[in-house]
Amino acid sequence: MLFYLFLTFQVLYTVSSEISCYYCPYDENGFNYIITDDNIPTELRNCSLKANSKQCMIQIFWQRNPDTTKITLIADDNEPSILQGHKLQVNIGYDKTGLMPIWEKGIIYECHTDQCNSISQLKRLLSSLMITDNLYQLTYLLNPVLPFQGEWCYRGSNVTFEECDTTIPTSSCKQCILSGMINQTRTELCATCSTNDPDKEFSIISTSYSYSTH
Repeated sequence: MLFYLFLTFQVLYTVSSEISCYYCPYDENGFNYIITDDNIPTELRNCSLKANSKQCMIQIFWQRNPDTTKITLIADDNEPSILQGHKLQVNIGYDKTGLMPIWEKGIIYECHTDQCNSISQLKRLLSSLMITDNLYQLTYLLNPVLPFQGEWCYRGSNVTFEECDTTIPTSSCKQCILSGMINQTRTELCATCSTNDPDKEFSIISTSYSYSTH
């Protein structure tokens, strides 16, 4: 059961296509505390610098109760999601797979300049990014009401950033879904339902905020 708030920031500018990126495997850099810009390690384990990459990435994932942090540096050979520029996405949510909701937060940073996913760049990201959430006030929504009624789900969409199927038969609905994105010019929302069983997937809300400059 998932409750997510997605924040996406984009800054675009011209960059070179030939870059070197740091690579640090996901399983090699787990820590049993919450990493901040004040206590970030000076170096990570089992890292290397890879040339001729198409984009660099930083992924950092936090979780509480117990406190853990995992850091991954990626040298990606695949085509980037944006042809030029840098992109920062922050995910905050509660995952209820047991009796109590578990708070979690993740950062995904994509960039296209030489060695732009260094540990010093990660420290700058953490020092410049401050997010306060009150999602705990909505964790009661993670407890599904049964029997579920598809009539509870509002249907409507003005989205262009993803597909939004508002034609799912009411009898097939097993949970309501609301997703959205806000940028400089408009707000886009998708309100529909899902046919997935809430015991396997329960996504309450997802919201994206996108900012870009050229």
